[in-house]
Amino acid sequence: MTLMPSPGCRPGLPDVAKGRTYQVEFIQQGTGLKVKTSSPTLKVLNPDENHGTIFGTHLHFFFAGDTDYGDWSSTDLVDRLSPSETLGFDGTVTGAANGPEIRATLDGDIVYWLEPAPTPWSPAWYCRAHDHVITLRRLSWRACVPTQWALRVAATTVALAAGVSGCQFRLPPPAGLVFITLDTTRADRLPAYGNSSVTTPALDRLAHEGAVFDVAESVAPLTLTAHSSLFTGLYPPHHGVRDNVGSR
Repeated sequence: MTLMPSPGCRPGLPDVAKGRTYQVEFIQQGTGLKVKTSSPTLKVLNPDENHGTIFGTHLHFFFAGDTDYGDWSSTDLVDRLSPSETLGFDGTVTGAANGPEIRATLDGDIVYWLEPAPTPWSPAWYCRAHDHVITLRRLSWRACVPTQWALRVAATTVALAAGVSGCQFRLPPPAGLVFITLDTTRADRLPAYGNSSVTTPALDRLAHEGAVFDVAESVAPLTLTAHSSLFTGLYPPHHGVRDNVGSR
């Protein structure tokens, strides 16, 4: 997997932060992914929060971060480069398979720390962008769980190659699914939930022949935010959509 920084990123990432190698393990369960990252120099603060989803040819996974400090975040993945230097990265990767490749974008941060810091409580170099470019080069993928990969960070580039296990990642075939939502509709306004003043024969048939849930909660009272969670399986802090406007 290669990660190219957004054109808006400033230069200055030191050579010591280039060419770093990590082991990344994807564990696929249905359309869900667990993402485990490790190396002798890497510290993962919240390993259970790195996860993702797969739908057909579309891949979405997350490297966790912590407190947001405006232009940069405190990443949960921290690589000790030397006694005085660390490198961190976090964000959400979203993309789709296109022949032998998966083309994707990373919405997140790359952060380099130097001790003592030139500016107190601030990293020496960082870049936050919504359009870091990621390319995953597909090898001969086979069905296998778990899958191990080698993750290499080079010149703000993350390179992903097959691990020594020879067990490789597989995208499942697309599922047949029709998704219907009714925006700003209270459940008790529908006949399936007891309202006899209106008729919705098609919805009534779906309710009769399928499953009706009496208790369901939304992650947010906003259309785009709620639908982003429905289609990714992620909470708003992870997919980054907080409003109906200003999000991509």
